[in-house]
Amino acid sequence: VYYPRRAPRPRRCQSHTNSLTSHTPPPASQPLGEPAEAQSGRRDREMECKDVGILAMDMYFPPTCVQQEALEVHDGASKGKYTIGLGQDCMAFCSEVEDVISMSLTVVKSLLEKYHIDPKLIGRLEVGSETVIDKSKSIKTWLMQIFEV
Repeated sequence: VYYPRRAPRPRRCQSHTNSLTSHTPPPASQPLGEPAEAQSGRRDREMECKDVGILAMDMYFPPTCVQQEALEVHDGASKGKYTIGLGQDCMAFCSEVEDVISMSLTVVKSLLEKYHIDPKLIGRLEVGSETVIDKSKSIKTWLMQIFEV
């Protein structure tokens, strides 16, 4: 998800009629409804809310993998523990020249290029990982080099 830096992120995606306290009722000759200023303000809020949520997603799978049946034999696990129990046919893993940082850089760069996203328009980046391998390296620190152009 990305939010433009030039405009603050909207708090809610709905029209706020309370913000129209300075509005005076229209004369009887005008049709009832919101004044033009309020309508344009509502349209602005609707435009701000348009790019909220997950807009694009990308994945990267390392090219090397091990067949789970072979891993069951190697680990001495019961037949079907990985294939039936976990529903896996094979498990991808990093080669010696890859790590969580390089995979993250690859997928973020791919995502930005595929969807023609300008890195300067990203207002906030959140990164989460379940791996213990990256405890000495901050993934976000490395990813920020893409956005600091």
